[in-house]
Amino acid sequence: MLYNFLKTALRNILNQRVYGFINIVGLIIGLSGFVLITIYVKHELSYDNFFTNSDRLYRVGLNYDIDGVQFYSCLDPVPLANGLKQDFSEIEAVTRLYNKFYSGGYTFVQYEDRMFKEENLFWADSTVFQVLGIKLIEGSPYEALKNTNSVVITPRTANKYFGDENPMGKMLKFDDGFVYQVTGIVEPFPVNSHLHFDFLASIHTNQRLMRHPDWIDVKNYVYILLKEGVGIEHIENQMDEFQKKHLEPEIKYITKLNYKEFKEKGNSFDFMFESVKDIHLKTVFEGNAEPQSNLKIIIIFSIIGIVILFVACINFINLTTAVATNRAKEVGVRKVIGSNKKLIILQFLVESVLVTTIAVIITLLLVQLTLPAFNKLLNLQLSFSIFQNWYYILLVLMLILLVSIFAGFYPSIILASFRPVDVIKGKFTSGKGGRFTRSV
Repeated sequence: MLYNFLKTALRNILNQRVYGFINIVGLIIGLSGFVLITIYVKHELSYDNFFTNSDRLYRVGLNYDIDGVQFYSCLDPVPLANGLKQDFSEIEAVTRLYNKFYSGGYTFVQYEDRMFKEENLFWADSTVFQVLGIKLIEGSPYEALKNTNSVVITPRTANKYFGDENPMGKMLKFDDGFVYQVTGIVEPFPVNSHLHFDFLASIHTNQRLMRHPDWIDVKNYVYILLKEGVGIEHIENQMDEFQKKHLEPEIKYITKLNYKEFKEKGNSFDFMFESVKDIHLKTVFEGNAEPQSNLKIIIIFSIIGIVILFVACINFINLTTAVATNRAKEVGVRKVIGSNKKLIILQFLVESVLVTTIAVIITLLLVQLTLPAFNKLLNLQLSFSIFQNWYYILLVLMLILLVSIFAGFYPSIILASFRPVDVIKGKFTSGKGGRFTRSV
């Protein structure tokens, strides 16, 4: 029976080539827009999910509001990291990251006669491997940045400077005048990360940074890793006392006010904690190493994608019901020879599934062809491989199922509702429902 349904469905599509072409092209355009938006939304929502301890990993931010000057910064004072580790036993490890690029600067790195201008060069504490879960391909996470004048690099950076040579132990000269020894090769973070690096150098080698022990001057990023079972609220509840202890001497020196008087005047210099999973879409902080997105944009794109899919389905319904009169005699003859309403509905649903499946297959090919241009337009690095991600397989099956049922069930009900006597006499309509759908 299914074979006959498929055979009949294919014959009907071929007999009405113009209608079939318009219907399939309409679905392809709608589905392509929906799939591209879905790929983009999924990519944005996947940011920073790769961190193994993402539920315990936080970035420290700052709420600065003094004398009417107010801003949120993800940069912190240099001594904050040590202060947090010393005062809070709930913290397992802390690390700092410093990069010149966020303030408009670059770092020039030289090896022999090769020199490059680097943006993604960070100075970091040796705990960076533990806190951020960075994996080393070569070298030890306990020794790689333990000593000053040490640096770890990514495989791409190693090839850039050393070619096929073994990079371990090689010397790189930075524009700060210091020579750094390569002590490890690290795996880079994936595309869907709020942070990317090519170099991680020992932060204690950066004398210019280490000479800024002020609590009021912000310079570096600070990340904390909580111990298992500890909630961030345990630390947040103690932050006012922590800030009073460490900030009051400098606040008093600068403003002549003690910490209580400083706060009573409406001033703030408060440290805040932001889950690493919230950085890309929900951050309120300025000074990020890379531009971040916004959750509202993702919601808007999601709505647009759903609307595009809905309009494509409505267009399918309209086209199907518009040519219903051409199929009326067919329905009448089927009923006269004994076909019941269920079989007729099933026949038209099979046609809907066939059209949708053809449209989905062409859509997948079209998305593969247009994705590079889409990436270039939005300056992204999106990828789409249906056989390497169960999510996309589920998406394709869902599209075929939902679009076939949604776009095919209503027209099949309209067509199956024709009475044989009315069809033979030429008295039939598509009903009020058909007029309503086309008006939409």
